[in-house]
Amino acid sequence: MSRAKGADRDSEVLGPEAVPATAPLPPTARERTDVIEQDMIVERLHDAPPEQRTLTSKMFGIGFSGYFQLVVVCVVAGAIFQAGGIDIFAPDFSLQRIPGAVANGALSVLGWIIEVGWRPFLTGLLIVVPVWLAWRLLTVPFRN
Repeated sequence: MSRAKGADRDSEVLGPEAVPATAPLPPTARERTDVIEQDMIVERLHDAPPEQRTLTSKMFGIGFSGYFQLVVVCVVAGAIFQAGGIDIFAPDFSLQRIPGAVANGALSVLGWIIEVGWRPFLTGLLIVVPVWLAWRLLTVPFRN
């Protein structure tokens, strides 16, 4: 009995919020319905078939990091070609010269990129992007 009188006294002094409830309140009908509806929505999301992606989203849906990597590859490839003296627009351009020129250019790439930063990107862009587009087009049937 003394314990009940003490609890009443605490609620009078501290207010009803300060006295902990002895048992949690049962959920209302609306709360039970909300939980059931949320469970049904989650089940529908897991059971739904994946959406078909368009050709454009399959080709170019690589995200920011994918485009950043593409830019880096363009810069590196262009730097190697430029440092090796390979000019794909020159009238005397020859595919037989490429391996030796690439080996020579790879040795001086780092310093050359520091001096002239935009040229490697442009040259790499002209070389890498068509190859990248062709690869993406060839692998479209294998992507979701």
